[in-house]
Amino acid sequence: MWHAAWDAYVSYSHTFDNVFDWLRGEYAFPVEQIGSHEHGWSQPQAPDYSLAQHLMSFYWRGKIDHKSEILTAFYLRADAPLRAHVLSFIGRSLRNTKEAVPKEVVERLKVLWMQLVETAKKQPSLADEFKEYGWWFASSKLDDEWSLAQLLEALHLAKRVEPDHLVVERLVALASSMPNPSIQALRMMIEGDTKGWGVLGWTDKAKEIIRTVRKSGDGQARDTADDLVNLLGSRGLFDFGELLKEPV
Repeated sequence: MWHAAWDAYVSYSHTFDNVFDWLRGEYAFPVEQIGSHEHGWSQPQAPDYSLAQHLMSFYWRGKIDHKSEILTAFYLRADAPLRAHVLSFIGRSLRNTKEAVPKEVVERLKVLWMQLVETAKKQPSLADEFKEYGWWFASSKLDDEWSLAQLLEALHLAKRVEPDHLVVERLVALASSMPNPSIQALRMMIEGDTKGWGVLGWTDKAKEIIRTVRKSGDGQARDTADDLVNLLGSRGLFDFGELLKEPV
């Protein structure tokens, strides 16, 4: 009966701060149950995923912090798909926020991100969750320099990011002001595309980034861009070679 009541609550109720104050202990119990209880749930999203969204909403608002027992317990029990869902949920929430995100919220999210990165460096099996950082980057809600540095970190860990087309769109906007990290990110995305068709969805954007970087005046970035054109040519994408003929 408890699971029936809890699953319905966490899956269909909004998050309210005063309710969390009353139910903090109740939240702690299902965290300890993650992965060990068969919910018999017919909805597309299991209650554990809704629980993760509740916890991240409370973290966003400062009701819990990165050192809290409940969040620590959550990450000890969450499997790879659930951890990835957390990053996706935060990134989508950032993207769906119309107004500016308060500075204190941004700082909290950065702290959580850096903690997860440090953990993944010690536990490589956790690396794939960082593909969801693309939603954070595409939101444009975090400062450009930090966002781009963490995109490189995410690509180093996961070798890919989602949604790739939105990531490339933002790289187009950053290529003129930060040519070197922008072309490095594009290169890592293309190298990580082991199936070879990812770039086909954003060929024009990739060309725009390469063209902008080659004209930026940054010699190192231009060399990386030229090498990337040659890599794409080796994969049969010969039309990128026309970029090398353009004046810089």
